[in-house]
Amino acid sequence: MGKMLHKSMHEMNSQIIKKSVRYVSYPVVSQRKVTFNDDPKRVVITSAASQASYALAFKIAKGRMLGPNQRVEIVLLDNPRQLTMIEGVKQELLDCNFDALHDVKVTSCA
Repeated sequence: MGKMLHKSMHEMNSQIIKKSVRYVSYPVVSQRKVTFNDDPKRVVITSAASQASYALAFKIAKGRMLGPNQRVEIVLLDNPRQLTMIEGVKQELLDCNFDALHDVKVTSCA
């Protein structure tokens, strides 16, 4: 009898929970609309493989240097031995899909 009472209470609780749960769908919030100035500004970051340049590139791409309404093209400049590392930074910047980031280019001093 005790097991039957416990089972029936469990069934009742699950029925109450099923009735009280309502599925609510929320509209997808689109990204904010930003109007940009005409031409993107080109910013060259030297020694782009360094940690300071890495942090600086993301701040520029977010629009913190020239403002959120100014598109930027970032050029990462370093010696030829660091090009593979800089290509990784370029991919990370492009993967973040920042609004102010127009393009990223990688080049070496040689």
